[in-house]
Amino acid sequence: MSDEDRIKNLEDTVHQLRIETHVLREIMGQQIALNNLNYKGKFDDVLEALAKEYAGRGLDEGDNRDIHDAVRQYIKYEPPSMD
Repeated sequence: MSDEDRIKNLEDTVHQLRIETHVLREIMGQQIALNNLNYKGKFDDVLEALAKEYAGRGLDEGDNRDIHDAVRQYIKYEPPSMD
C-alpha cells in the first residue's frame, strides 16, 4: 500500500469516526430529552425521526448523508443475544 493510499485510508477512518461521534452525541441528546419526558413510544421512533430530520436538511449538504446513513445503521443494529 502506498503512502497516499494509507493517508486516504486514515482520512476516511477519521471522517467516519467524526460522523459516528456526531451521531452518538445527537442520540445521547435525544435520550436525555426522553428521560426528561413521560415518553411512551419506542427509542427507534426517535432514531427514525432523527434520520428523517437529517434527510430533510438535504442529503447532498455537508455530512448530512453520512449522518443519516449512520443513524439508520443504529436503527438496524441488533445487539448480540445473551444465550
